[in-house]
Amino acid sequence: MTVTEGDGAILNCSVAPTELDARLSWVQRPNREVVTDPAKHVKITEDGSLVFDMVEKEQEGFYQCQAKVNDSRVSHTHWAYVRVDGKKLGVESRCSHGEFN
Repeated sequence: MTVTEGDGAILNCSVAPTELDARLSWVQRPNREVVTDPAKHVKITEDGSLVFDMVEKEQEGFYQCQAKVNDSRVSHTHWAYVRVDGKKLGVESRCSHGEFN
């Protein structure tokens, strides 16, 4: 997906039907947890999607969605790389398990 800087973007993360009780969280590498932050136009929805209302240059980097079962064991992860070239945002994604939309 490519969007103009300042536009919105959504990274989806889902779990297998057997892991519906998993808690989804996002980390921007190297190890910065992503949380809902209206000042940065970022939110994590109830279904685990990471939503950028307005993409900014400093949001470039690797993002990892983690599915944790019982708040301890990471059952699987999804990766996405967000590239901002000043005017465009490209999103490339890879999934190690489960589905990534």
